[in-house]
This record gives sequence, structure tokens and C-alpha cells, in this order.
Amino acid sequence: MIPELFNTNNKAFTMNILRNDLWLIRLLYVLIHQEPPANSKEDFVHMFSLYYKGNSSKEEELKTFSDTYNSSNVVYWYTENTFIFSVFNQALRERNIPIICAYHFFIYDLYQHIERAHQLFNKTTSSMHVYWGQIMNKMEIERIKDSNKFDLRLSNSSMLSTSLDHTAASAFIEGYKPNDDYHGVLFEIECNTNLISRPFVEVSKES
Repeated sequence: MIPELFNTNNKAFTMNILRNDLWLIRLLYVLIHQEPPANSKEDFVHMFSLYYKGNSSKEEELKTFSDTYNSSNVVYWYTENTFIFSVFNQALRERNIPIICAYHFFIYDLYQHIERAHQLFNKTTSSMHVYWGQIMNKMEIERIKDSNKFDLRLSNSSMLSTSLDHTAASAFIEGYKPNDDYHGVLFEIECNTNLISRPFVEVSKES
């Protein structure tokens, strides 16, 4: 019997104080620059085939992924509404090392693709304004407020999928009823290509 992928007691954070996430940043640095083993995708498919055994919809998603995935369509698979996307980001938010490492080939392909596209993007665009809607727990929101108050740098632990459209980003939090623990937050982000940063690119034509 394969164990649960995630511990239900784990706290999930998208944003964290940078100094607390240096180990994760270093791990991701290794994964995006070191080529994965040749059988990484096969190991990934095998692991999830055990986990989702008996779940027909997930088994179908996994079969399609196994049959069609390659490095050239990694953006499509990242933006497609399947477990590939949801499990990946949950693993990043919960700092789940085994699952993150299982995604090594995917992380490597995605970063390489975005980095190449970013270099071309820089030649035609100097800046862009994007929006990001996210459900966050109260502790995480307070952490963001504290970072502004004490001038602390924040680290984002997931791949940010943003939108150029304010309305589209707002749709991710509309209808959500805030409670004592969670609230919907809409971020406005100014991306300046003249600054040294993680690569970013507009991928609507590939998703």
C-alpha cells in the first residue's frame, strides 16, 4: 500500500520569509540546473499509478501524460487542470521534499523552457502588470504584513500563474467566504524586465 502523498497536518504556505526558505531555494536551484536521470518520468508515472490505482479519472490523466508529455509541451501540462499541476504546487507549498524531487524532470523542463522564452521576451517588453488571486490562511497574510513592516524579503514557494486580466485573476477568489482562518487575496504585481529576477514570461498561447 502506497502511503499518503501529503501529511494532512502540514501547513501550506505560498509566501515565507526568505531566510526561512533558503534550503528550499537551494534545492530548487539544484533541480533546475542539474539534468534529471533518464528514467525520471517513468519513475514518476509508476509512483502515481500506484497512488491513484482505482481512481479512473486520475488513471486516465496519468496515461495521457505518460503517452504525450515531452519537454516541448511542459507549459501545457503545467497549466492544464490535472493533478500534475495541483500536486506540484501543493508539494511546493508544503515543502514536501520527496514529491518535489519526483517532479525533478518536470521542474527542469519547465524552468529551461521559461528561461529561454524569458530571454526573447526581454527583447520586446520592458515591463508588465499582472494579477494573482490566491486563498491564503491568516498566518500567511500576517507574515506578508510583517515583511512590509520590518522590511523583510519574502520568498515565493510556488510557480506563480498570474493573469494580465484583473477580472480573470479575481475569479479565483470570488465567491469565497472569508472565515477565521482563510481569506481571498488579490495581488497586483509589476514585473520589470530590467531587474535581475527569476525568469517570467507570458504563456497564454501555449496553455
